[in-house]
Amino acid sequence: MIKSIFYVSQKTVAWPDDGPDVEAITAVATSRNAILGVTGALISTDHFFAQILEGPEAAVDDVMASILRDARHRSVKVLADGNMRSDGSPSGPWPSRGVHRRSATT
Repeated sequence: MIKSIFYVSQKTVAWPDDGPDVEAITAVATSRNAILGVTGALISTDHFFAQILEGPEAAVDDVMASILRDARHRSVKVLADGNMRSDGSPSGPWPSRGVHRRSATT
């Protein structure tokens, strides 16, 4: 089965000083995830990361364990965690979730 996980975390270094952290995370993830067969997308806002990861269950668990140990993330919250069938459809109930980013002036 393919595992899919979606999490958010608070950055330990906020924008605009987070450039080196985001570049380092992206560089390591690109090479490591290719070897592990994990795909994903990282979103970086002023104060938060959001990421979806998909791949073999053990590999996604290994990547997630690495993220939980990473000092650049704090308050990691998993919003969705489940397995998918080989055709890409969820194997369990996946609720719809909306994400809305408010500006600092709202």
